[in-house]
This record gives sequence, C-alpha cells and structure tokens, in this order.
Amino acid sequence: MNNYFVSVLLPLPFDEAFTYKASTETENQIKVGNLVKVPFRNKELWGLVTKADTEKPDFDEKKIKDVSQINQQLHFDDNLIKFIDWISSYNLAPRGLVLKAFIGILNSDKTKKPNFTAKNQLIDSEKFFLKDLSQSQENVAQEILDEMKKDEHFTSLIDGVTGSGKTEVYFAIIAQILRQAQDDSKLKAKDAKEKEFLNEQEIDTQSHPEPVEGVYPEPVEGGQILILLPEIALTSQLVSRFEEQFGFKPALWHSKISPKEKKEIFYGVASGSVKVLIGARSALLLPFKKLKLIIIDEEHDSSFKQEDVFNFHARDMAILKGKLEKFPVILSSATPCLETYVNAQSGKYHHFILETKFNAQKSSIKLIDLRQEKLQTNHFISQNLKEEIAKNLESKQQSLLFLNRRGYAPVTLCKSCGEKVNCPNCSSYLVNHKNLKRLVCHYCGVNEKFSSVEDKTCRSCDEKDSLVNIGVGVEKIKEEVEQLFPDARLALVTSDNVTNFKEVDELVKKIANQEIDIIIGTKLIAKGYDFAGLTLVGIVDADSGFYSSELRSSERSYQLLKQVIGRAGRREKQGRVFIQTYNPKNFIFEKIIQGDKESFYDFEIQNRELMQMPPFMKMASFVISDFKENTALGFAKALIASFPTNENIEIFGPAPMPILRLKNRYHYRVFLKVEKKINLQKLIKDVMKSLKLPNSLRVKIDIDPQ
Repeated sequence: MNNYFVSVLLPLPFDEAFTYKASTETENQIKVGNLVKVPFRNKELWGLVTKADTEKPDFDEKKIKDVSQINQQLHFDDNLIKFIDWISSYNLAPRGLVLKAFIGILNSDKTKKPNFTAKNQLIDSEKFFLKDLSQSQENVAQEILDEMKKDEHFTSLIDGVTGSGKTEVYFAIIAQILRQAQDDSKLKAKDAKEKEFLNEQEIDTQSHPEPVEGVYPEPVEGGQILILLPEIALTSQLVSRFEEQFGFKPALWHSKISPKEKKEIFYGVASGSVKVLIGARSALLLPFKKLKLIIIDEEHDSSFKQEDVFNFHARDMAILKGKLEKFPVILSSATPCLETYVNAQSGKYHHFILETKFNAQKSSIKLIDLRQEKLQTNHFISQNLKEEIAKNLESKQQSLLFLNRRGYAPVTLCKSCGEKVNCPNCSSYLVNHKNLKRLVCHYCGVNEKFSSVEDKTCRSCDEKDSLVNIGVGVEKIKEEVEQLFPDARLALVTSDNVTNFKEVDELVKKIANQEIDIIIGTKLIAKGYDFAGLTLVGIVDADSGFYSSELRSSERSYQLLKQVIGRAGRREKQGRVFIQTYNPKNFIFEKIIQGDKESFYDFEIQNRELMQMPPFMKMASFVISDFKENTALGFAKALIASFPTNENIEIFGPAPMPILRLKNRYHYRVFLKVEKKINLQKLIKDVMKSLKLPNSLRVKIDIDPQ
C-alpha cells in the first residue's frame, strides 16, 4: 500500500507542524483544514491538517507514524486557519497553543466520544417580543443595520451612560439578522421544493419557454452572532432578558459549563446550528461556521485580556476576526477604554452616543469627607451613610455597599512582635477570609486554617492569641452591617462565595425579587446588572485605586466608580450615591459629579500623548522568572542589552514585579516601547532568537500589556 504525507499542527507549545503518513485510500478524504487524530509520544491527540501534500521526508519513512482517525463532522476553513496564524503572530504565541484554545475540548479526558450531537437552536421570529426603542436608540440601530448591508467590516462603539439602553439597541440589530436568516431559510426551502416539483414534472423547456413563477435565486446563508461578556456572572441576567424578548435560549460558553455541554455547543457552532452564543472571552476561539456579528459588552473591562496559557485581548482579536471575515463588530460601554475612545473620536470606529437614561432620572452623587466625619475605631461606615441606609430600609428599597477588596482583612499581624502573616510561596500577605475560616494568598491560592474560635498563635514568636486583623475587606463590612441592621436581609457578592452559574442565577433572582435589602460586594456586582429596586449606592473606600503607579490606574478608577454609580436608580425613583473619601478634591470625583466624561478623557489622552504612551506608541512587556533570583535578574539585563536603542525604541527595567516571589519563582519585568511605525513583533522575535534561555527560566511576552 502506498503512503502519502500530511503536516499536522498539534495543540502543544510548538510553532511547527509534525509529519504523519496516511494511506492512499484516505488521500481524497484528508484535506487542509481537516481535524485528525494522531499518535504523539505515549498518547493520541486531535490536530489540524495544515498541509495535505507534504513531500516525503529525508529520513526513514518507517519512523513516521500513521494518521489514525479523521473527524468527519469538523473542517476548519481558510479564514479560521488564518485567524489562528494571526493570533499567534500578533501575540507571539506558539501556533500549537493557539490551536489548543480552539480544539482543547476534543482532547478532554472527560469527553472521549469522537463525534457528538450538535446543539441546535429553533428560532421563530413570530415569537420575538422586543421592547420599544426611543428615537435615539432607533437611529443608532438603523444606522448600524444600513452599514451592514455593504457586507464589509466596520467597528462601532455604542457609548452610552449606564441605563441608556445599549443592550436594547444591539438586541434590535440581532433581531433583524435573525429575521433575515429565517426568511432566507424559508426561501431556500421553497426553492428546493420548486426544483423538486419541476424535476418530477419533467418540464419540456421548448414548449414552456417562459420562466416558471416561484423559482428563486440562491439565498444568502444565515449567519451566527456572538456576544462576549467580561464575567460569567453577567450572563444570568442577560440570558433572561434575551429569552424573554426572543423566545429561545442562547447557547452559553464559559468555564463553568460541563465538558459534555461544551462539546455539544462546540459542534453546534461548527455546524452553524447554534445561531446565538453568549460567552466569556474564550468563546471567540470557537470554530464558527459563519459569523455575522460580534458584540463586545462592557468592552473596557480588563477581564477581556487573557494572561494565562498565552496572552491575547479578546476585543482586539475580535476586531481582527471581523476584518478577516468581513463582518461588523459592535463595542458597547458606558466608559470605553481609552484606546477605543481615541479610535472612535478619530473616525476609525463609528461612534454612537446615548446620553440619557431610558425611563430613569439621573442619580444624585454626594461625597462624604472622612477628614471631617471621623469614623469610629474599627468601623468603616460613616454616620451619614448609616442614616441613608436606614431610610432605604424604611421605604423598602434596596442598597448596595461597594468595596473592591475580598476577604475580611488584607493583613494579619502579630501585636506582640509585629510580624505579618506572609505567604510561604510569594512575597505577599495572606488575607483573612473569615467566612472560610482560612488565610488565603490571592496570588498562588495557598491557604491555611484560621478561626477566630481557635488559638491564634504567631509563627514568628510563638505568642498565643496575638494575631490581629488590619484593614478592611467586604466580609468585615458585612459584619458591621449585621450589627447596625440586624433585621436586614443581606447578600455578600464576591468571587469567593459566588462560584458557579447556578449560584449567580439564584442570587440575581433573589435581588430582582426584592428578597435582599442590602447587597455588599466587590466589582463583581458593579458590572451590567439592572435591579429595579436598587436606589442607594454607598462606596465605602473610593480612594484605594488612586494611588497605583500603573498607567491605567486613573482610567480604571473612573470606569469602576461610574459602573458602581450606574447600579442606582435605574427606574422611576431617583438613585442616590454616597462616596466616602479622604480626598474629596480629586479630579476624578469632580468630573463624575459634573457628568463631564469628555473632559476626563481629554485629560487622560493629553497625558498619554505627552508621556508618549499607548495608544500613541506600541508597548510590550517581558516577565522573566526563575527559581533563582540572580538567574532571572541576569537574563533580564541581557535581554535589555540585546535591543537596539535609538529615537524609535525605548526599554525600561529590569524592575521587580509588585509580587517579586510568586509560586517560589522570582519575577522581573522589562518594558519595551516603540514608535508605531516599528514592527514590534519582528523586533522581539529577532532579539529572542539571539538569546539562549536557561532550562529553568521562563519568559512571558505580553503585547499591549494592560
């Protein structure tokens, strides 16, 4: 039997494909884009055929292993293969790791079955029950739909204040796409039926020269829609709203769904039977048959940046995919990221502004100056805020207390010797999580048992009952609220106690049904929720984000505060917001109270341009780590010395990471900044090729670091 050879890219950290052989019996079956199972070392893996006519290698053919199976249900088209290559090239990630993000579910030990039933969505446009749009919402939706008729890529930003109805705008666009797809499907079915009828009748074309009525041209294939959200916690309410208005449930894709369901959705997306998918950033890396639209809700959110396995930003890669496959991308946010805002202002993106809340009044915002209103010892809620919460309870309205700090207290120390309780693996403190009765490292996850009931002995000096908590987390706020309002029904909302989709769904329903009086939470509760009864927001510590040295600290503080404020007063009753601060004259507060978003963005843009920072320059970051600090630092210095230095290139560092020791590895960072005209990826590749990495050393490259 004769053999021929194929190149197969495997879901492993390699750029190059591996050569396998197949018998001539399968030659016509195996093509570029096929997914095939092949042996690799001591296991079998599904991989992607990147070349189907590979030349015979110059080594012993007997050493080349055989393709063992072809997946008959899946095929990656040229655009999808190009997209994998583009993600790899832009982010300097191995092609195999990018492929793994696309087909990892096929190699899951929990889903061995090679073929799977595809998830199917039955759509009936007669069951659509969309909400009426205001004139401004209607104008935005219609302009985007008109632009979509050109079948070209464009990026739009729907930039609207919280509660202005951005979701309703893109629901209207989705409805039109689905209606068109359904009409096309009916047309196609009618066309097929007519052709079948004509064949049966064996019409004599000479005696019937006129065209037969009811024979239609080939219809346009219906497309798919992807809605990306930054957090799975947000999907619960959006899914309910979607199902209510469209009469069917969208498919969901995130880390908490079962492997079996993931595989069904995977095949449904690949076959085109899944028309609407709502998911986290990894949903972008699914083999869609024909995407028609991507919507990125809360586009400014840093959760869209992946920083494990390989780095990529889902928003930027979605726009890249839209350009490649010629379909539109819609970005939606009340507080766009600076890069998006600059692109919208410059005309690169279509910019649509919704300036008023839909059926709601503007919330009142007041600052509580903690320099004047002194807090009681070990208390963190001011008298003013207590009184406002009491008023809300009396009027049976809901309140939200926001503090972006998990746990009970960020630092635990010994009152005898002064030593802090540190993580054994990292140069960070263990955080007291009183609910869990454990001290937890928020970086590596190591935890130790710790209970207020048990003897609290210092590890450094062996003094008993000497450990005390310093600082405040949301658990301590909850404890204070329980003492102040013992009859109130409370909900604590953090990533520690809301860990799966079912818990999120139950909590959202309880809040929506007015079964909760006071919500206490971190940024998890600040994003995108719409609770009709929530009229009071208290921000316990508004200052914590202002003192970071990070480039985006002001931008993120502004975004987070605006998001939290936007939870109040989303119906007829006016919302009230109280912000506790030791710095009431801060520029950010001034612009938030004035409602002057434009001035804030202009100020930030001027600063970035003055400092020659993104989006006016390109940046990359290198995180170098090793078990030995000297090895990591030495390589960081060698890396810096390897780059050319001129007026177009600047390099900074090495600097220790904020957490120097993480999981027993020492981490140093180097920043590279170049003019926009420089090919950043090529520059980095050339330098990295010239360096030899010690076996124990790791270099993590991040293009466009956040």
